[in-house]
Amino acid sequence: MSVSTYSDDPLEQAGNLASWLVGLGDNDWASYQGSTVEQCKHPGRRERIVGLIKASGIETTGRIAFVFRCRGPFVGTLKPTPRETFPGNIILISQRESPAFYLNGTLTSPGERQEIDGPARIEVGAEEVVFFLATFTKKV
Repeated sequence: MSVSTYSDDPLEQAGNLASWLVGLGDNDWASYQGSTVEQCKHPGRRERIVGLIKASGIETTGRIAFVFRCRGPFVGTLKPTPRETFPGNIILISQRESPAFYLNGTLTSPGERQEIDGPARIEVGAEEVVFFLATFTKKV
C-alpha cells in the first residue's frame, strides 16, 4: 500500500493542479457568465483543487470554488454568479510566462492568495494563458 504525502506549500499544490489543467481539452471548459474567462467543467476538478485550498488556508464552510482559464489579452472584472457573493479569494495557479497576471493592479505569482471583497479586476497579458482558482461565499 502506498502512502500519499500532502504538501502544505501552496506553490507546490498550484504546480500539481497546473500539471493536470494543461492536459484538459477545450471541451472541459465553458464560458463563465458569457465572458472570455472559462470555467472548468471537468468532473474531476473538485478532487483536484482540495490540496491547493488546504495549503492556502482558505475557509471552506459556506464557500464555493471555481477553477478558471483566461487567455490574453484580457482586461475585465470577475464577479460571482447570482448564487454567490463576497468575500472570497483568488489564487493564481499557473501562467506560461512571467509576469502575466494582475489582480486589482497587483502582479500576482503562482500559489499566491489574495482576498477579494468586491468584483476583482483581472489583467492577462497578450498571448498568455493563466489558470486561477476563485472562491466566493454562498448566499444563504
